[in-house]
Amino acid sequence: MEFPKNFSFKELTDTNTGYDNRPESWEIVETVIATGLKLDKIREKFGNPIRVNCCYRSDAVNRSVGGVSSSAHRLGLAADICAWSGTENENRALYALLVGMVSEIEIDQLILYTKVPGDKTSEIRFMHVGFRSGKNKPRKQLLFK
Repeated sequence: MEFPKNFSFKELTDTNTGYDNRPESWEIVETVIATGLKLDKIREKFGNPIRVNCCYRSDAVNRSVGGVSSSAHRLGLAADICAWSGTENENRALYALLVGMVSEIEIDQLILYTKVPGDKTSEIRFMHVGFRSGKNKPRKQLLFK
């Protein structure tokens, strides 16, 4: 099994909520690793470090952060990321790169979260990159929140 070069399993499952966030099955562990490998591809093309704010969420963690029950995070199929530097220029560059990689890495949903919700010109808070499992075709959705 191949493992991500740039992202540790701890980084992909870390939470500051105080709730247990261990994946509930081996299938979820494999999915988290697969998501980490896709993040590696993003990181390599970006050429700069990426911060993972959230990847896998247990049910308790997901509820505590207000996530929907159908969240891709519950299966390790999503990551909320931003440029490690946090600068607007790097976040914009990362977002542009992600838009260009939607087909290449089969992004299901790319959601841009800004400080002023729904205003894509507002300062970027983070980007949600979601994937599909198995043979489910990605929807290639570009959304703003």
